[in-house]
Amino acid sequence: MGQVLVDKTALLSGATKSFDIEHEGGKFLTDMAIGGTGGFLISAHAGNWEIAGHLMTHLDQTINIVLLDGENQQIKKVMDKAVGQRKFNIIAMKDDMSHVFKIHQAARNKELICIHGDRFMPGSKTLTGNFLGEDALFPMGPFAMAAKMNLPVSFVFGMKEDKKKYHFYCTEPMVGQTDQSLIFKAYLQMLEKIVYQYPNQWYNFYPFWTKDAEVPSKA
Repeated sequence: MGQVLVDKTALLSGATKSFDIEHEGGKFLTDMAIGGTGGFLISAHAGNWEIAGHLMTHLDQTINIVLLDGENQQIKKVMDKAVGQRKFNIIAMKDDMSHVFKIHQAARNKELICIHGDRFMPGSKTLTGNFLGEDALFPMGPFAMAAKMNLPVSFVFGMKEDKKKYHFYCTEPMVGQTDQSLIFKAYLQMLEKIVYQYPNQWYNFYPFWTKDAEVPSKA
């Protein structure tokens, strides 16, 4: 995590050209933007999200990043620097649920909506899934909204491979999928694959599995 934080600092200073970034599935992201369909992009607290965000700078499409309210200002400063003058919008998840209306508006506008699927706000609805051999709680919201909004759904990650190399992943979109359980299952499979491949780059530092009986804070 310390190495990724250093890389984020480099991003903030504008040193993005010093990174070698391998693309896997980038065409899917481009097709969603060029095709005017928009897309629901579900990620996780893994790797370097700012690197993933920087890879969207070439897209002529509004990019909406949905974040926990506590993450809002800190991440926005980094992303504003990385994305520059591109169409970029932060949607903060708030207790009054105002973010839901903003997400629905972005969906109606056929824009890209990026959200994490591995951490939930206290009091919010959750889904239980078997993750790495034990049951764990995940936020229901991203998967329920993805199922209802009739947008292509992909899973995206920007993972550190080496000192100066990152690997960007974008899965083939699930199109017309209205069953949230199937989207959730596919997400768990992809997140497990990422965590197995990059075990030191998943940053949910709290008792995660239901047997530990602890709900994450908003921090």
